Amino acid sequence: MTIMELLSRIKHDFGFNKDEVVGFLISAAVFGFIYAFRRFTLGELLSAVAFILVSIVFHVSIQKIVGLHYGVKVEYRVWWYGLLAALIVSLLSGGRVWWIIVPGGITCSLIARYRVGAFRYGLNYAMLSVVAISGPIASLAFGSLFKNLVLYTPLGLPIFNDIYRWNLIYCLFTLLPIPPLDGHYSFFGSRNLYVLTAGSLFVYVLLILSAKIYSWIYAFIGGILIWIIYYILIEERG
Repeated sequence: MTIMELLSRIKHDFGFNKDEVVGFLISAAVFGFIYAFRRFTLGELLSAVAFILVSIVFHVSIQKIVGLHYGVKVEYRVWWYGLLAALIVSLLSGGRVWWIIVPGGITCSLIARYRVGAFRYGLNYAMLSVVAISGPIASLAFGSLFKNLVLYTPLGLPIFNDIYRWNLIYCLFTLLPIPPLDGHYSFFGSRNLYVLTAGSLFVYVLLILSAKIYSWIYAFIGGILIWIIYYILIEERG
């Protein structure tokens, strides 16, 4: 597919329906409240809701664009049980447990006019795996952008660290292989891609916690090593 064709698809088919907009607002309100609970002021609440709303919309927007590349319509769906569980745990812990971030997931359906003549007409799990995994990668990239502003420029603001931290945890939780989170599409669609991505993220977080190293390159190298071990021990014997 050419860039122009993808841009045309984005122009004609990219957007959010009413249910998605409501879902974004509810998710941002709930997790904004959870994040701001311990230091609760109106300003903290509004800033948390705002950056969480932008973060979730960006996450899903990238999935929608990747989906359009494959001729797939992607829609955001709130996970009500996840929202309720996160809210209850946060309240019971006095706001200390804010990091259960499971706002929702996506549903995918074919856009028929973009799939005419496609091999094996229908949803392909490997294709859905790529669509799903693009969301967590987008969240990590989005958060890292703000962390780099803090580390390497004089433009860093305290909220930038909040944006980075929230998106990093969001990325981790959405990779869990349970419905309706992104991880379940990726895990069942392409375990190799899932292990590589999840492994890279694990190494990335480990480097931050142990050595304060923020490096995608080292993380990706670590992810490749984890994938090689997985492939030798699991895939070759399977």
